Amino acid sequence: MERTFLVPLIPAEGVLFPTASAVLTLSEWERPSLAPPDALVGVVPRRAMEMEEILFGTLARITERDPERRTIVLVGEYRFQVRRLLHSHPDPIAEVVPLPHPEGALSQTELQERVQALRRAVREHTHLIAQEEGAQARSPERLELGGLDPARLAYQIAAAIPLPLSVQLELLQADRLDRLLSRLTEAIRDRSERIRATPRCAGAPSRS
Repeated sequence: MERTFLVPLIPAEGVLFPTASAVLTLSEWERPSLAPPDALVGVVPRRAMEMEEILFGTLARITERDPERRTIVLVGEYRFQVRRLLHSHPDPIAEVVPLPHPEGALSQTELQERVQALRRAVREHTHLIAQEEGAQARSPERLELGGLDPARLAYQIAAAIPLPLSVQLELLQADRLDRLLSRLTEAIRDRSERIRATPRCAGAPSRS
């Protein structure tokens, strides 16, 4: 029998990935802002919450809170799937089941190739962003330090690069490591191609 538990839900503009952190400003009805530090909450996309189509989210721990500003700092811990939504506004609560860490039957060679392809895509994207903005973009190497396993590395990268919500949800739902790595690499390459197609990146004068 699967283990389920109840968790209060709070919305975010996008997906909060495991190991990533976020600062959320909450509205009057979002009572988790009053929860003590170290409390656990479920973070789900705001759009999904508003449509009551919540399927997946991330269990996150509150590390800091500011009741006056109604802000909280969260760190994602692990993914969950919603079994049923028990209450909607003003106090959304869901019964959820935790999801395991993405795994896959990849050989060590295949895994290294997938990770290297992802890192190449990140470096290329970072270079293009630096060209477009005329400034030094965040170095992708910083995301690769700390001895992160491939799934956690992928989540850190996904949190650092603006991706469409639909892609973020695909990455969060991926239960196989090969799918997580390949889909993220594909999404970053797609974004790089769109950047290349912009007049400014192509060398045309920017529009004021």
